[in-house]
Amino acid sequence: MKVFKLVTGGLILLIVGLFIWQNIPTFTSPLQFQLNLYIKEHLQWSLKLYSLLLLTGLAGLCLGLLAMLRPYFNVRRLLAQERQERQQPSPTEQQTPKAEEKSEQST
Repeated sequence: MKVFKLVTGGLILLIVGLFIWQNIPTFTSPLQFQLNLYIKEHLQWSLKLYSLLLLTGLAGLCLGLLAMLRPYFNVRRLLAQERQERQQPSPTEQQTPKAEEKSEQST
């Protein structure tokens, strides 16, 4: 089974490498961007396609990680809150012995 995983992973990497090798001219072609805010002059810049793909991939990865970790941090906060509540005695437990003491003293 280990050999099968190794061969399959190698074939997938080979196909990805071949795809990149065949499309190097496309990935290195510059893309022109232009932004007109009507405040100042037009902003113009160019990026190569591979850098644009890397930037969007990293942005998607970061947003995905944030969306995935949000419930995790929410659960950690709730567990910490429960832990603090367990460590601190509740106000009703503190008041009941005092009420019993007052009733014993009055008799």
